[in-house]
Amino acid sequence: MAPIATKQAPISHYKFTWQRFSAPVARTFAYLAICITMQYCFDFAYKSGVNSGIISSIFSSSCIFTSMIFYFKYGHKLSMIDAIGIGFILLCVCMIALGGAGGSSEEDDIKSDD
Repeated sequence: MAPIATKQAPISHYKFTWQRFSAPVARTFAYLAICITMQYCFDFAYKSGVNSGIISSIFSSSCIFTSMIFYFKYGHKLSMIDAIGIGFILLCVCMIALGGAGGSSEEDDIKSDD
């Protein structure tokens, strides 16, 4: 007996759906919102005279808060590589902060030469 030929359904993973379209659009809007927020943060820091390194330090510490949220809410544990990466980020932020604290500005050097 010969096998019966069955008609296969057309491949639907190339078909347009609003669900597939909405994810990249939502990600684009989220990225734009983040960029605009960062621009406002640096703009207000400049207007108020705050060092922009402080704003960068706050942004770089977000990896700690994100990992804490994922640990307590979802039970996700950090791997050793993740912990080492967070440690390097914090070490670099501390080195940048300490390096800028003791340095003298060019204006002070110019005034001392006169």
